Amino acid sequence: MGGYAFYVWGSYLVTLLLMGGEVLLLLRRGKLLRYQRPGIQTPRE
Repeated sequence: MGGYAFYVWGSYLVTLLLMGGEVLLLLRRGKLLRYQRPGIQTPRE
């Protein structure tokens, strides 16, 4: 990679972490939205 392997693989790692975080946030948001239906209380963390 012409001496740029650290930057290339580092950018892949950062992208992977951010995409994983996005998935976790979406799952958490979906879970919270399910609990916000009328008559159902939100879970306490």
